[in-house]
Amino acid sequence: EESEEKEEPVKTETNDDGLTMPTLNSKSILLMDRDSGKILYSRNPDKKMEPASLTKIVTCLLAVEAIEAGTISEDEKLEASKHCLDGLNEESSSSGIVPGERLTVKDLLYCALLGSAGEACNVIAEALAGSISDFVDEMNERVLDLGCTGTHFVNPDGIHDAAHYTTFADLTILGKLAMADETVMKYAKTPKESVTLHG
Repeated sequence: EESEEKEEPVKTETNDDGLTMPTLNSKSILLMDRDSGKILYSRNPDKKMEPASLTKIVTCLLAVEAIEAGTISEDEKLEASKHCLDGLNEESSSSGIVPGERLTVKDLLYCALLGSAGEACNVIAEALAGSISDFVDEMNERVLDLGCTGTHFVNPDGIHDAAHYTTFADLTILGKLAMADETVMKYAKTPKESVTLHG
């Protein structure tokens, strides 16, 4: 005789408000009401994970803060150096920028946020800090100042590295800050944009 296998009951979770949460397979989750800051649901919010292209939030946030501080202009043209392709490979997101091409800061931000272009992040990094590594140091200092103690960057674009990580708790802080910045959101909300290359 074949015995019938009993199906395991679906385990449900309930939050502090008594709401039944859907079945979720993610190892780390954080759901927050942006306006009130109230955490609606979380699971392992401090678990370290790769931020991948979410790294670009911090890169672009620093660029926008530099624009707002008047240290750089949206219309300033930056030249892509030989380091613009550092760390990138054939699988990296790209806008096709190559060394020697010049783009405005505005166009580089569109490339980074809309095209997820790693080379645009490298050009921004060099322009703001003198080198990519110095810019990464500034990224780490900035997120630590914001209270993001579970985050460490080794590049401005999110290319895989074991020492490049963040947490959902930290991403919530960074995401909320970025969404509160009108200039960042101006770029991020643009559905489509053409950029101009300068010789």
